Amino acid sequence: MTRCCSDSRNRTAPGAWAAITLLAAVWALTAIASVAAETALPPMHHGVVFFCPEQPDEAIRQLETIKRDGFDLLKFASWVWTLPKPGSDLERNAQAVLDWCDRNDMAFYLLHNIQYGSPGEGGGLDDQVLSPEKSLPLLEDWVRVLRGHRSVAGVILGNEVGPSLGSPEQAPALWTQFRQWLAQEHGSPGQVDCRRYARQCFARFYGTLLDKGLRTALGDLLYGSKTSLDPFLHRVCRAMSVTCWDDALAQHPLWRIKCAADTIGKPLFNAELHLYHDTYQFFPSPEQSRYRYFTSALLGEYLTASFAWGQWQKPEIQQVHAATPGILTDLRRLQQPLCRLAQAYQRADLAALVTESNYYRPGIDDEQRHPLALLYAHLSALGRPWRYLLENDLDTMTGGTLVVWSDQLTPAVATTLTELPAAVQILAVGALPTSDEYARPLPAATQRALKARLRVMPLAQLASTLTPAPNLPDEYRSVGTVAYKWWSQERGHFQYAVPYCLLEVRQTATAEGTLVAVVNNTTEPQAAPPPWPAQAKVEELTGARETDGLQRLTLRPLEVRVFAVKPDR
Repeated sequence: MTRCCSDSRNRTAPGAWAAITLLAAVWALTAIASVAAETALPPMHHGVVFFCPEQPDEAIRQLETIKRDGFDLLKFASWVWTLPKPGSDLERNAQAVLDWCDRNDMAFYLLHNIQYGSPGEGGGLDDQVLSPEKSLPLLEDWVRVLRGHRSVAGVILGNEVGPSLGSPEQAPALWTQFRQWLAQEHGSPGQVDCRRYARQCFARFYGTLLDKGLRTALGDLLYGSKTSLDPFLHRVCRAMSVTCWDDALAQHPLWRIKCAADTIGKPLFNAELHLYHDTYQFFPSPEQSRYRYFTSALLGEYLTASFAWGQWQKPEIQQVHAATPGILTDLRRLQQPLCRLAQAYQRADLAALVTESNYYRPGIDDEQRHPLALLYAHLSALGRPWRYLLENDLDTMTGGTLVVWSDQLTPAVATTLTELPAAVQILAVGALPTSDEYARPLPAATQRALKARLRVMPLAQLASTLTPAPNLPDEYRSVGTVAYKWWSQERGHFQYAVPYCLLEVRQTATAEGTLVAVVNNTTEPQAAPPPWPAQAKVEELTGARETDGLQRLTLRPLEVRVFAVKPDR
């Protein structure tokens, strides 16, 4: 960990998603609820990735253990070569699992690996991606098996897939269509065009399967594809009613989760949470598990499936897993305060603008310089609610403060910025944007309007320009980097640096007082004065440690503590 000191909703795009589930509707309503109505909570389910045994009796035995361990969600894995054909063993096993889930209130999600970009798995770029209806037969057996089961909560198509066009040699027909699209758009290809067209292909492929193969037969469930947290991709995927992703390693930069939760407008589901495993090294610990579950909930994510049931047998892994049932019990007990904090931040009048230019960056080694990661650290050091705002929704900003750190803007976004109401204060970090997404200069008139409308400042000045939470001790305003681990085939495991407010306060006013969460984002113990008035009446919601008259608040490595602070006695 390195340290330095800082200075002392989403509107649905036109043509609303054709079918949004009842669960997603509850989610959207709670995101805009008033303090008085905050008792309406979004669904919270935490479960496991499940590879079904070959014998129904063994499957049921494992399900009973899964339930005893505190899980209430099952993500059932399937491939295009493992279809539950009539009379097959897989059909019998799947029916036994579904019947058990119906009786035991276990939310069932099917992960069916129809892979975008893979010719052998129903998603060839020059085949099914161009004609998605060709892959509809891959859904028919599962639709027959799933229909009528009350436990079925959703279907996920594709595992760790993402939009791509391949190469002209791999997919000549797709590239012919891409060139035709380019000619209609503007005629000059660039990386941004490849990305935008690939997103459209991805959305059309899975959208066809979801709408024609699943939604018409199973009704409005949570439908998605397990891909990245890219908010621009998920906004294009209008047939999807849940944002599915996975983290690859438990140490995942929180700014990316917050960015998705703040901007996409759909439930967030980490459908492959990597906390511990017998074979793969995820650098596990009970502290890491608790940190991930609690910080995800604080950011607005309430659905997870831990990878993978049956692969936690080594003694050292069992020891880490033994803490999980207690963590999940605490998490569910604290669902209301955690959700209230997440909702308050998603409604904040302080926002950081997310553009295509500042979201997509070269690679993981650039994380400590990523504008949105640095803004996560510095805005969190204010100890007050703030959110990310997608450029698509810029015209919904009617007051408050908008922070812009993007060296490129589309002409439309640049114009919208200059036309925002005077009640919106706009701060530009570093320099004024002067070019469009193709690195071409913005029109001179637009540049002049931006110069007149935006106030430019260095990052170091941002914290002193914005108003922090009242009486926030300096210890909660310290910004630095935390060492995270990653893996690649070329480098093996390696470290990279992620910017954070090292000891972070999240708080929001409620009818009863103030909810306060204190998060230690480091792997070292931390201590600081309490972030509330000395005479306040305080109840810790995460434990039974003494709080009255406390002079120093201590946090263990990666600890999250939540408090209810009532007015002075």
